[in-house]
Amino acid sequence: MKRTALSTSLALATATMCGVAFADGPIDGKIYGKINISYQVNDNEQDGGDYSLNSNASRFGFKGDSLLEDVALSVIYKIEFETYIDDGEKNADQTLKQRNSYVGLRGGFGTVKAGKFDTPLKKAQGKFDLFGDLSGDIKAVMEGENRASNILQYSSPKIADGVVLTAAIIPGEESTDSEADGPADGLSASISYKNDTLYLALAIDSKIDGQDTQRLVVSYSVDDLTVSGMVQSAETTDGSLYAHGENSADSTGVSIAYKIDKNTLKLQYVDSDSTSSVAAGEQLSLGVDHKLSKKTKLFAFYTDQDAIATSNQTSYIGFGLEHKF
Repeated sequence: MKRTALSTSLALATATMCGVAFADGPIDGKIYGKINISYQVNDNEQDGGDYSLNSNASRFGFKGDSLLEDVALSVIYKIEFETYIDDGEKNADQTLKQRNSYVGLRGGFGTVKAGKFDTPLKKAQGKFDLFGDLSGDIKAVMEGENRASNILQYSSPKIADGVVLTAAIIPGEESTDSEADGPADGLSASISYKNDTLYLALAIDSKIDGQDTQRLVVSYSVDDLTVSGMVQSAETTDGSLYAHGENSADSTGVSIAYKIDKNTLKLQYVDSDSTSSVAAGEQLSLGVDHKLSKKTKLFAFYTDQDAIATSNQTSYIGFGLEHKF
């Protein structure tokens, strides 16, 4: 009898706690994330090859949108962390890494948020990168994929049923540096247009990660086919040089996705002068995704990176599983 009463009490307590955790109001929101893991072979012409199990930016987070009825505003928030399900840690004692995190307000005027998150220029890529977080991620050969700290951003509401303006500033926070102590020492901005078939975006960075960058993205969808293109130009502003020995780097790319039932065939090609760390020339990726459910997929990919400046070629072949929650 006592055991039954105890079980009933525990069940009621658990139900009550769950009701509070997911209730509307001050403690609203949800837990979300994804686990993505791949087994792959990595082959480098100069250094040889190896096999690896990769976590591919697996992550979890908390996000919410709380309506403030008295002022017709919503509080928005997100706290997100990367976790390493392959090794358990990235470096010694680092089991979590902060990703996009912010708090802000949204209303008829648009959205204002502040924290640490992807710049408008990075977000302007839309769905161009079909191999994001894998070895074929465009950040391996292209600059501009920045997640900025101490960033304050405004995004307009939709204008003319599709146009959105976004601008973000980063204060200097360096009291000992007269060139990095102002209210907006870094700037990132974009203008985008989206409808059912077309996506257009033009974005700029000014003194973000020591660079000025301009990016143009075009994406067109018809039936089950989506074709996207990207053109970008970057230039250092801090006196540094890219890996190929120059202070400017141009990049172009195209990606194609074609859906066949539960499968998506993917092709992506990027031609880039260089990045700050790699004298990259070309990157070609091929892949296929197979949906097991709305939130779960199997995938396979092949990526070839050809660093022309150093005559070095690296290829990656892998397969994996992704589940979102």
